[in-house]
Amino acid sequence: MARATCDKCCRPPARCICRYVVSLVNKVEIILLQHPKEVAHPKGSADLLLTSLAHKQLFIGENFDEHDAFQSLLQSTNKQLYVIFPGEKAVELTPQLLPELPPHCGGGQTRSLSDIALVIIDGTWKKAYKMFQLSKCLQQLPQLCLPSGINGQYDMRKTQKANALSTLEATCYALAAIEQSPDCYTALRESFAQYNQHQLSFRPKS
Repeated sequence: MARATCDKCCRPPARCICRYVVSLVNKVEIILLQHPKEVAHPKGSADLLLTSLAHKQLFIGENFDEHDAFQSLLQSTNKQLYVIFPGEKAVELTPQLLPELPPHCGGGQTRSLSDIALVIIDGTWKKAYKMFQLSKCLQQLPQLCLPSGINGQYDMRKTQKANALSTLEATCYALAAIEQSPDCYTALRESFAQYNQHQLSFRPKS
């Protein structure tokens, strides 16, 4: 007998994300690079993130130098891409920091936040580091990192990294900072925290 799943999110009823979705129209596009092992991971946050955001793209892989679709995007996009990764060349992303955009784009139109895209790497820290190291194309993009001291609520998934954030939380903080809209993504973070607590309720009592 087939296992019951939600018609919309295709997850088992206990892990359905539908009531936690918060519809948001992000000004800055999100380009999510997802490790293959994160696809359909029951404790991943990417599904809720992508379902909630209006402007996003998803690419699945590990070495994006060899990813035809992502390479095609790099060649064709007119947007300025920034990768969120705490590398040596990363600049801390704060509300005071706005990317230096050229004053005009084609046709004499003023450029705006919609001309920016943030590249987010979705995977465990170990997987994300490997994806970044394998993908020279990512290393060539300007790097941004989140300020230290941000506390996440990603308790349903174990990690040894201090102050670890889920993909959803990191993306929400990055969007809020770069769009200078500190409250815009609060509802989604709070909804994710509720989902996180819902999943923790299924853990066996010690």
